[in-house]
Amino acid sequence: MVRNLTTGKPGKQILLFSLPILLGNLFQQLYSMVDTIIVGQFLGNESLAAVGTTGAVTFFILGFVNGTTTGLTIITAKRFGAGNHAGIKRSIFNCFQVAIAMAVVMTVISLLGIRPLMRLLKTPDDIFEEAVTYITVICGGMGATIFYNLMAATMRALGDSRTPLIFLILSSVLNVILDLLFIAVFHTGVAGAALATVISQVIAGALCLLYGLRHNEYLHVGSPFKKPRFREWLEHLQVGIPMGLQFSVTAIGSMVLQRAFNLFGTPGVAAYTAASKVDNLLTQPMMALGTTMATYAGQNRGAGNYKRLMKGVHIAFLFSLAAAGLAMLIKVVTGDAFILMFLDEKTDLIMDYANTYMLWTLVFYPFLAFIFLFRNTLQGLGETLFPMLGGVSELVARTVVSMVLPGMLGYLGVCLASPIAWIAAGCLTGIRYLYIESRWRKDPGIMNSPANA
Repeated sequence: MVRNLTTGKPGKQILLFSLPILLGNLFQQLYSMVDTIIVGQFLGNESLAAVGTTGAVTFFILGFVNGTTTGLTIITAKRFGAGNHAGIKRSIFNCFQVAIAMAVVMTVISLLGIRPLMRLLKTPDDIFEEAVTYITVICGGMGATIFYNLMAATMRALGDSRTPLIFLILSSVLNVILDLLFIAVFHTGVAGAALATVISQVIAGALCLLYGLRHNEYLHVGSPFKKPRFREWLEHLQVGIPMGLQFSVTAIGSMVLQRAFNLFGTPGVAAYTAASKVDNLLTQPMMALGTTMATYAGQNRGAGNYKRLMKGVHIAFLFSLAAAGLAMLIKVVTGDAFILMFLDEKTDLIMDYANTYMLWTLVFYPFLAFIFLFRNTLQGLGETLFPMLGGVSELVARTVVSMVLPGMLGYLGVCLASPIAWIAAGCLTGIRYLYIESRWRKDPGIMNSPANA
């Protein structure tokens, strides 16, 4: 169902649009969680640590391509809000062509760089080969990830957040089945867990495309192999690449963090892996609101409806605070239950490390919520510099903290790196948005001026 976010009550529209995204995000986390749970329970804590230590590298590589594909569709959302039907089809056509080229180039680059990158991160020797095996399969299937994320982002740009969810649920069920089949029956180890994820994403993307071709006229754009229009490629890449780079800059900070955790050996890595999975799960409502605001801002900017845009941001701000509070409450109520899901053996050291990480991240969730809200809103408006600077501020903060504080505070020092990074980025992007809003208020005439779509 296509939803026009330029009409209706903003709060209601934001919630209705974000709920399918939230469920979709949760099922995407299910991919990773099922991998981790089955690996931890069937293969042991060392294999769990091997899979976990690839997280930052995966985020670095896939974060760039996924951020870029999402950024490409900002142009689509803008044209949809402006009612530029021919422009929408041209935008989707160019997004597909760029994605195909990117899949080929990035797959080759990532496969060549995996092993030296894992060495650079000081991956413990006892889990190194398993880690390389896992991430090699994931990167080899990068085209599947790009395919699904482009389809999902395109449909969201057109106001449809429900269809990607439906097919993601189906593929998530398949992922569970394949995980158990590959690991428990065929004994393929961590490679089987990665292969299950790749196959499931291929199916999710294919089903999304087939459904879209049947029910959405905008997807009938002709063959993606027709002659490229490089001028339009450039227009889309000017938004897409900075968004992808912003993800990659953030991911470099995560790799710095992963390297710091690796120095505490397999127990430290296993604790961080388990705790970060819980962390990722609890932050999905905030992330869904952020994704919604990128589309909301893009459509309303295309329609030139800045007053409505501001109202939506204010409402989403309150929703984000509520989401952060809910995440804190869930962790307090559930205690260690979530963390224990990922471990085959409970040790005092691992649980102490994991709880230290969770405690200090929970306290600063509001700042993470602000990052999702303001960064995505700015990107929906077509801003590229300040979302990128937000990522750079995260990188600098994580790097400095993870290098300085562990020597004084031990494991706690590494755990403080993310909260301090969130404060830096959240404040920077928030101040930038408030500055833009103040300009709109000083010049009311801009409220009704149509954006150049």
